[in-house]
Amino acid sequence: TYDWNVSSDLDLSNVSIKITATDGAGNSNSSTSSQFILDTVNPTEPVISNPQDGQFYNNTETIQINWTISTDTHIATNVTIEYSDNNGSNWTLINDSTANDGNYNWIGTSINSNQVKVRVTSFDNATPTNSNTSTMVGIFTIDGGAPSVELISPIDNLNTSNNSIDFVF
Repeated sequence: TYDWNVSSDLDLSNVSIKITATDGAGNSNSSTSSQFILDTVNPTEPVISNPQDGQFYNNTETIQINWTISTDTHIATNVTIEYSDNNGSNWTLINDSTANDGNYNWIGTSINSNQVKVRVTSFDNATPTNSNTSTMVGIFTIDGGAPSVELISPIDNLNTSNNSIDFVF
């Protein structure tokens, strides 16, 4: 075995390695690997264009997540999309492998927060995989629905001679 330390900014397609062994009498034999991609460069960072800072959605509404990624020879065909409902402190997976077509429709049905963010991660086809993550600038709101309220008093059919009535809810 031989460990080869590759330059940190290398991005080459159709690479192959040829190994030659030569004995003391000058006899030699070679073996060449099949072609592979040598990529130590992270893929291009996605740029998120939607949702935008300050937008408001209800939790039954479709939210279009839009992003662009500039052309990168070795970028994978899929991306990962996540959301945070606490301004980026914790992240929850939306989709771990959706098409890298710049558009994903999502409904945040279980979310009720005014600190929502999304992030998109692009990967390349190298092994091990290189990645680059972009988090949206700002936060948006997903409203989880109407608040609940219950009127406790006054009770039904209340007759009073007071000028004011106290309501308890």
